[in-house]
Amino acid sequence: SAQEGLRAVDTVSFFGFSDTRDFDSIIRGSRFTGRPGVFAALFPYLYVLERRAGGWTPVWLKENVRSNTVLFADISGDGRDEFYINDGQSVSGYIRANEDRTPVPLFLNLTVLDSQSVRLNWQGGAADYYKVYRKRESGDWNVVDSLNSRVYVDSPLGRDSLYVYAVTAVSGDFTLRESFFSNRDSVRLHELLRLNTIRAVDAHTIRLVFDKELDISRRGAFRAFLNEDSVAASSVLPAGTSGVLLVSFDRGFEEETEQRLILKNIYSADGMPLDSRDAEPSFRYIPPQGRPVVRGSLLKGNMLEISFSLPMDQAQLADRENYELFPSGKIKNIALLDSIGYSVRLTLDDQTLLGATGRHSYVRLGPLQSVSGEVLEEGTVVSLFRPVDDMRDVRVYPQPDRAEEPNLYFAPLPAGKATLTVVSMNGRRVRRLETTTEQGGIRWDKRDRNGQKVSSGIYIYILETASGRKTGKLVIVR
Repeated sequence: SAQEGLRAVDTVSFFGFSDTRDFDSIIRGSRFTGRPGVFAALFPYLYVLERRAGGWTPVWLKENVRSNTVLFADISGDGRDEFYINDGQSVSGYIRANEDRTPVPLFLNLTVLDSQSVRLNWQGGAADYYKVYRKRESGDWNVVDSLNSRVYVDSPLGRDSLYVYAVTAVSGDFTLRESFFSNRDSVRLHELLRLNTIRAVDAHTIRLVFDKELDISRRGAFRAFLNEDSVAASSVLPAGTSGVLLVSFDRGFEEETEQRLILKNIYSADGMPLDSRDAEPSFRYIPPQGRPVVRGSLLKGNMLEISFSLPMDQAQLADRENYELFPSGKIKNIALLDSIGYSVRLTLDDQTLLGATGRHSYVRLGPLQSVSGEVLEEGTVVSLFRPVDDMRDVRVYPQPDRAEEPNLYFAPLPAGKATLTVVSMNGRRVRRLETTTEQGGIRWDKRDRNGQKVSSGIYIYILETASGRKTGKLVIVR
């Protein structure tokens, strides 16, 4: 109504039932009879009503009903729903009486074609034509097309909305020309799956990285073929992290030659197929030369991911003895990120200096070997420094101060010039430093402007950089 309220549009009176305050009741709407209907389980009766000529007409009555629900389901598998109720002694099912109606289309199936199109196909006997119904979310059914074939393409569709489909058959050979609804199928469209990178990791294996998590539970397996002669891959498997596939072939790749990979049945976890532009990517296999090197690293929270130029010995990657943290810290956990040995993730403890700390912090790698036996260069380190561009997380450490610690550090700070002013609680300036940040911080040796050690106490500090100003207190312990 205009007041956003509810108003009664129909009133149906029932007589002879018990007080519903003492017995549970249920009212459900359904097109079980082929027309809009209501199933009212009002103890001890079940009433079935149909919408006819603008009113509600009782069409069936069942006594001794003790149900507070009515279940509709095609448990028999004949394409027609039954309904089930509790009659006080058992749960009984009922079907519609046989009628001269066009048979229901079977096995409606929906396939996503792209980010705005779907294809429907179904099976059915002789029919004059078929009607395709569609609704969005909990909206009403609408006929979107009538056609003679058993294939229909619907486009364009919007993204992130749920579309539900059903099909009916229409034939003049039956008294009731239009069949009941087929099974339903639905879809919610998103961005298509895209291929980010393709790389030959050795003479038989390709590593594919996609922009979304993959659907590894799909009924049809991932498939891949090599070049025009369609040599099938011996395996297509997820590679530990979501969105990564390893494709292997029994036959080795030709060296330094552009080759084409043909991908089929690749879907993202949200149900979207691989973009056709990425379905046949090209790659080159370049044989590895020389010893392995660290290709890159990524610090996320207290986890460090390290990738290598060659597949490494996995037993060595998983051995804590091959990693040493400086100046402090320990490794809590090690995880291999793929089944080839190209990358590893280290989980670091709370004593590890991470990010912009004002101090050099890194992981020194031991004599790791590639699968071919080549050894990583001695002394290889992976820095734990990561720059920042603001002062919002600046802190002083160690705090509380330790008498044996010669310096205090102020971090994280953005790269560039920084000014530190230390003032006593009575307002006397103790020290002023104008310097350049190193490793995302600056260091104060706890001495005044005359080079003398400052005494124990509480001091005020003022930090200034191009990104802003920060004021706080610190404690000195002697």
